[in-house]
Amino acid sequence: MTDGDLDSCVRDYGHGIDRAKRCYMGIDVGRVLHCVVRQEPDPETGERKQLFAGTVDWQEVGRLILRYAPTCVVSDGLPETTKVRELQADFAPGLIWLCYYGEGSATNQKNDFLQWDLPQGRVIADRTRSLDEMYDRVYTEVNTLPASIANVADYYDQLKELQRTVESKRDGTQVSRYIGAGADHWAHAENYASIASHYTPPRRPRGAVAGKLDY
Repeated sequence: MTDGDLDSCVRDYGHGIDRAKRCYMGIDVGRVLHCVVRQEPDPETGERKQLFAGTVDWQEVGRLILRYAPTCVVSDGLPETTKVRELQADFAPGLIWLCYYGEGSATNQKNDFLQWDLPQGRVIADRTRSLDEMYDRVYTEVNTLPASIANVADYYDQLKELQRTVESKRDGTQVSRYIGAGADHWAHAENYASIASHYTPPRRPRGAVAGKLDY
């Protein structure tokens, strides 16, 4: 991925809440939380606008969820387990999902690379195939970016960090993987958001999120 690929996704709009369409959220967990909110696809163009991209702490992320009212939130399940489970418990079941990556862990059906486990509140995602989809949404300019994206620190660098490689196993099998040596938080936050876009939640009133109101 290059700067030019990302520049091609930039459109003339800004970050902010848009109640005209539903949205979904991805959270990458680290020293801070990298959060991405995207709008559901436009029915005519397929465009998925980025409504928010920013770093927050555990207290702020609850307020962010209440503010944007996403239909689904997918968060990195590791390395922090306690805080993310507490956040999950603050909201209605089926809203916040913990994601765990695997390679080839989901079923082998062509379009089935996610396993949703409602009792555990988790989703198991094939790492390579889910990242393939997220990056394809960038290359095809479906995942668009606001005109102010340059103000989001390290966004471009971290989207470019992961490189798709093909490795040979001892038995000669070819395996595709994404590798990177540097920080890649924004890439995974975008990927968790893409995963969230696949979940069909129970219908709630537009703009409503069931959860604690003391954030």
